[in-house]
Amino acid sequence: MVKELQNRNTPVTGIGIQAHEPRDMWFSPVEVVSTFDKYQELGLPLHITEFTPQSSGKAITGGWREGVWTEEAQAEFAEQFYTLAFGYPSMVSIHWWGLSDRMIWLKGGGLLDKDFNPKPVYRRLVKLIKNDWMTKNLTVRTDKNGQVKFRGFSGDYKLLLTKPDGTKQTFTTHVTEKVINNQAFTTN
Repeated sequence: MVKELQNRNTPVTGIGIQAHEPRDMWFSPVEVVSTFDKYQELGLPLHITEFTPQSSGKAITGGWREGVWTEEAQAEFAEQFYTLAFGYPSMVSIHWWGLSDRMIWLKGGGLLDKDFNPKPVYRRLVKLIKNDWMTKNLTVRTDKNGQVKFRGFSGDYKLLLTKPDGTKQTFTTHVTEKVINNQAFTTN
C-alpha cells in the first residue's frame, strides 16, 4: 500500500508498526529485523506505534521461545525488542501501548501493575534508556594534547569547557551516525 501511495505522489512521512500482534507470540529476533528491513526499503522513518508484551500467564507462542508470559518474560522480551528497534537505523520512535495493568486492553500488558507499582519490565526499560543508552552529563579531562575522546549516540550535544583559570565556554556540536566525528574547538 505504501509503495502505491508513493507512486501516486501521496505525502507519506513514516510507517507505523503495530508490534503486539499476534498477542501471545514471542517474535524471533531474526524475523523482527527482517520485518524492519522490509519496511526500510520504502525509505521512510519507522515508528513502533503499539507495543504491548504481556505478563498474563498465557503460553508463549511462535516457536522461538517456550514458556508462559510472566512478568520476567515480559521484561526479557521487551528488552530484546527495544534493543533491536533502538539499534535499527530507520527507527525513530517506540510507543508502549498502555501504562498500567489496572485497565489495560491486554491482560498483564502494562509497565506498571494494577496498583501502579513498577513491574520488572518498567525497571528493565528505565535501565536501558536512562543508564545504558543515554549520554548524560559526562566530565572528562583533556589529554596532554588538549584532546578528548568519547562515544555517544548521534544527535546534538552541548559542551561546557572549563579552562584552567576557571572560565567557562559553551560549544554546541552534532554527532553524525556511522562516521568518525572529529571536531576541534578554539577557546577565546
